[in-house]
This record gives sequence, C-alpha cells and structure tokens, in this order.
Amino acid sequence: MGRLDGKVALVTGGAGGLGEATSLRFADEGAKVIVTDIDVDNGRKLARQIGAAALFVEHDVADEDGWRRTIAAGLEAFGKLNIVVNNAGLAKIGNIETVTNADWRLQQAVMMDGVFYGCKYGLAAIKSSGERGSIINLASVAAVNGYPPYFAYAACKGAVCAMTRSVAVHCLRSGYPIRVNTVLPGGLITSMADDLSEQVRKLGGDVNLESPTGGPAQSSPLFGAADDAALLHVFLASDESRHINGAEHIIDNGRSIIPGHL
Repeated sequence: MGRLDGKVALVTGGAGGLGEATSLRFADEGAKVIVTDIDVDNGRKLARQIGAAALFVEHDVADEDGWRRTIAAGLEAFGKLNIVVNNAGLAKIGNIETVTNADWRLQQAVMMDGVFYGCKYGLAAIKSSGERGSIINLASVAAVNGYPPYFAYAACKGAVCAMTRSVAVHCLRSGYPIRVNTVLPGGLITSMADDLSEQVRKLGGDVNLESPTGGPAQSSPLFGAADDAALLHVFLASDESRHINGAEHIIDNGRSIIPGHL
C-alpha cells in the first residue's frame, strides 16, 4: 500500500472495465484520482465508492476543449497532476473490405485524437506540477499482430504505440522527468469484450472467435481480468519504474507468441 502516495492521476474511460480497475488500484495505493468518462452514472458511482480521493468529470476524449476543461477541473480539485492513463477506447468489427468510413473515423477520434490530446494537455499539466510524471497509453496486441476483423482498431492502436515513442523521446531530450509507456493487453474480460461478442453475434459469426481454446473466453487462461493490467499500471505510474520509458508492455499471458493462436 502507498506506492502512489502524494500523486494525482487522471484515468480516461475510468467508469468501467480496465479504467475502473485502474482507478480503484490507484486509489488503494494512495493516489488522488480524476475519473473521466462519457458514462456519467457509473463514473459518479465509482467516484462515490472511492470517496474524497476521487473526482468524476464527464469527458469525451475526442473533444479538445473537453480536455482543457477536464485538466482545469482536476488541477482545481487536487492542485497538480502526476499521472495520465489514456485508457478510453472502443472497437468496431470490420475488416479492410467491410469497415465503414463512419466506424473508421469514430475509432480514430477516440483512440488517436484522444491519446494525442491526452499526451499534449497531460504533459503540460504534469510539467506545471514540477514533479516526476508518468503517461500510460493503452494500445493492444492488435497493434503488433494481424487481426483482420479489427482493422480500424488495430490501426489506431498502432498509432498509439508510435505516438508513445515520440513523446517519450521528446520528454527525455527536453529534460522533463516524465516517462511515457504503452501497455498492450491481449484479451481481457471487460464490457468491451462483451460488446465485441455481441457485434460478432449480430453478424452471424462465432461469438468465441477470439478464444484460442474454442471455448468461452472466461475458461481460457489466455484471457485475463481487468485487474491484471491495472496492476501493471500501478507499477508504471509509480517511481519504481523510474528507468522504464518509451517501452511497449505486452500483457497477454503469452497469447501473442503461441503459433496459430488465432
């Protein structure tokens, strides 16, 4: 306990799934947490659960002005910012032949624009705090492996990896004590996984498409809980990882290196 004492963190998409697990872990480790999401009901519920150490802000990560307002609200509430977790995301089924322009643009807005704004405005706020900082960007193993049904999602997550490297080197060369890393989860049992299963079902496909065992995801050791990735976020947010910068951290229990896993 106390690995994040004295730190203030902002977690996008924090009302559910991995964002919720991360917010709870951060609070348990002593951080003040700014939970942001478009899901107002669950976001407020989570903030009440955490208590005085949490602030919920309704926030669409694709909205640049929304980022300015969110950062300002966090600074007003807690006085500084040390950690940004760019977690908000969504996935729409569609390969290169079937993906619609609307779905392509939507996923770009949330995951590419959202991470861009999170790095840009998060970096400025962390700099103004004058303390060590950590930015954690969520990508996916889809960024490094071939996942045809998730064309737009994979493309956006690949861009997140590239942005992370550029921002990390910029901070290093500028002498900022701010590290920037990427986390690439494999299959996690979250509401996003449920949504993807529903999309596949509507298309008449196998709802267990992503399960390497052919059975339900919950029965596969290659599918993790949201908390499995949240624990990695705690490490990357803490000063324990002070020499880890610009790195990509795959967390999938070896799934992506198993031959023929999909």
